[in-house]
Amino acid sequence: MSQAYEDRREFQRSFWIYKEWYTFEDSIFRFNNQKAVSQAEIRYNYEKQKLADQLAYEQQLVEQQLRSERHIYLLIGSFLLVILAFLFISKNRIDRSEQERMLLLHKIELLKERLAGQPFSTTSPQPQLSLDREKLETFIDRPLGDSSWSILNVLFNEPSIANKEIAKQVSLSVEGVSSSLQHMYKTFDIQTESSQNKKVALVTKVVRISLEE
Repeated sequence: MSQAYEDRREFQRSFWIYKEWYTFEDSIFRFNNQKAVSQAEIRYNYEKQKLADQLAYEQQLVEQQLRSERHIYLLIGSFLLVILAFLFISKNRIDRSEQERMLLLHKIELLKERLAGQPFSTTSPQPQLSLDREKLETFIDRPLGDSSWSILNVLFNEPSIANKEIAKQVSLSVEGVSSSLQHMYKTFDIQTESSQNKKVALVTKVVRISLEE
C-alpha cells in the first residue's frame, strides 16, 4: 500500500503507511521475542524446579540410607557389646570356679593330712585313708545308703572324677550316680558358687566331718 501511494506521488501518506507498518511489524517482533523469552524463562524455571526436586529426592534417599546404616551399625555394636559382656562374665565365672575348685582341692589335701596324722611325703608311702561312716551318719541323723557310701569313697580318692567313671566303679548307671549326688548335696547342705565344684565341696565336707571329735 505504501508503494501505491508512492507511485501516486503521495509521499507523505506513503511514509506514514510505511511507518505504521514498520511499527506494527516491530511490535510483532517484540511480542514474539517476549513470548520466546517467557517460554525460555518458563522452561528454565521448570528445569530448575525439576532439578531441585530431583536433588531433594536424592538427598532424602541418602538420608534414609544413612539412617538405615546407622541403625544396622547400632544393632551390630549392641550385639558385639552383648557378646563381649557374655564372654567377660563367662570368663569371670570360669576363673572363679577354677579358683574355688583349687581352693577346695587344697583343703581336701590338708584335711587328708590331718586324717592321716602326718603330712604326705614323696619319700614315704601314703597311709591308707578312709572316711568315718559312723560320724557321717551321725551328722545327717540317718543311715547312709551303700550306694552313697561307695560314691563318697570314690570321690574321696578322686574328687574331680566324672560321673561316668564313678558309675563304672560303683556299678551304677550315670543317672543313678547323678541322683545319689544330688541327694547328698541336699543332705550335707553343699553350697558352691559353681555347680561344677559341688563334688569337690562334698568331699571337703565329709572329710571335715570325719575329722571331728
